[in-house]
Amino acid sequence: MAFLCKLESAPILRWLKDETFFSLCSRQHHVLGLLDTGSTLAWLYGPGCRAITHDFPGNLDSLNRRATAHWGDVESIIHDHTILPVFCPFQSESRIAAVETLMRSPSVGSIKYQLGLLTSRFRAEHPLRACLYCMAEDRNTHGVAYWHRTHQWPGVLLCPTHGCALSECPINRQWSGRFRWVLPDERWLDSIELPVSSASVLVSISNMILGLAELGKSTSFNPALVSQVYRERLHLMEASGSRGIDTASSFVEHISPLQPHPPFTSLPLTPEGASVFIKQMTRKPRGHCHPLKHLCFMSWLFGELSSFTAAYEHLRSIRSRPHGMQASSALSPVGLKQDVVTSNNRVTSRRPKKLKPHIRAGIIQLLKAGVIKNLICARFDITICTLNRIVRSEPGIQDMWTEYRQTENLATHRAEWRRTVKENPNASTNDIRTISPSLYAWLYRNDRDWLTIQAQQLPTGYRGNHSSVDWERRDCVLFELVSSTLERKIDLDDTDNPLQNLYRLVPSLSRSLEKRGRYPRTRALLKQIKSGSYRPDDACLKQGQEDQRGRS
Repeated sequence: MAFLCKLESAPILRWLKDETFFSLCSRQHHVLGLLDTGSTLAWLYGPGCRAITHDFPGNLDSLNRRATAHWGDVESIIHDHTILPVFCPFQSESRIAAVETLMRSPSVGSIKYQLGLLTSRFRAEHPLRACLYCMAEDRNTHGVAYWHRTHQWPGVLLCPTHGCALSECPINRQWSGRFRWVLPDERWLDSIELPVSSASVLVSISNMILGLAELGKSTSFNPALVSQVYRERLHLMEASGSRGIDTASSFVEHISPLQPHPPFTSLPLTPEGASVFIKQMTRKPRGHCHPLKHLCFMSWLFGELSSFTAAYEHLRSIRSRPHGMQASSALSPVGLKQDVVTSNNRVTSRRPKKLKPHIRAGIIQLLKAGVIKNLICARFDITICTLNRIVRSEPGIQDMWTEYRQTENLATHRAEWRRTVKENPNASTNDIRTISPSLYAWLYRNDRDWLTIQAQQLPTGYRGNHSSVDWERRDCVLFELVSSTLERKIDLDDTDNPLQNLYRLVPSLSRSLEKRGRYPRTRALLKQIKSGSYRPDDACLKQGQEDQRGRS
């Protein structure tokens, strides 16, 4: 009881400059003097809470009221002390609101999927990073080293203050075992070697990331306008001399210093891959992608974020002008040629065309009937660009054509689903998905409610799991693996944290030990290592090896 009263009256720490929420909680953990992670979690959120993540902490609505009185409200914590702001400008306002709701709730759940990180190929994991020089300065100024938010932005590999490579912390990584409160310490920081040739482009991309983070929630880029800005800038580059494969080669040459370093390893290495990348960024947007993908493309096209934002704001102002004023803007101040667009159902003034009135009327009639555009082009011997100009000049024709095509596509795919189910009466939803993956994908994206109802009417496909697990055998195998690793790779007398090195050398160890009532022999060995009583000729090790040979 006295201990609980002491916690109730414990001092509440204040924010340090550029500090993350995880860092403040870790400092508070040390001030409280609690020995285990769960006790600090209970102090922060109440009993029965789950461990948080250091990049997107959750359960913020349940924070200790004494703490929030000093730390500020939940919204300020999210946008001033987590890495969410760097993802905001390229996400819709509704998506950011949904992410904030998840961070307030007891479980962040699918937050990384919501932000598109799991499908971005730019890594959804954000390891803790620290600068050794900043740590020394923090200890001199504040008496403690802490995690700076500037170092945690995804893609920032150099310290913006000292220009040196940031060191990574393996703790709280996906493979590193249970969640821990931790502050920067040289003992568990891994240094990263960055070649001098990459320094300039890494500094450039870091500055762009910091600039994007400053925009944060105050800015939300329209994906369609972003793609148009990219296209017009690319056309300007091509007009100045670089075309086709040379453009792609230029992009590869620009990003080649970035590509070897995570999280940039998914960037293309060949002109062919760069061509695909460029097409993805300039086509009609099909969803939101990782901000690093945009920034790498911007750094090639514009050189810096401010040039892109100037071009974007100019195009947006052109779009927002009355229709008659749009046509008078031939060239933007930033050198981007603007297209004349149709808005608010107003028809552009048409220039002389080769299309006869009766041919144009026939084309419009087929568009209203929902005929596929390629068939219309073939019938009247016109290009798709000409057809699209006709569509843009006729108010409402695009909506009519899209609605008709969507209705016809729904009917076609539903009929195909029914036919596949009829041909495979005992198939489950997963079986149908295997038989026709493209059909399932189209319905999932465009007709999900109907697909869910149909899937409920199919067999589950569950056949039960009657397998038995030989836990004793697994314990012996894991014991032998740990023992052999100790003999070959670790000198326990020469390392401050042998268990941490062991977890890194045997990635399956932490996941196996999540089964708390299993692996008794392996746990006994780890206990010996932790207490410092382990020796290579230990009787326990010999006994484990003998048991393993007997089973073999």
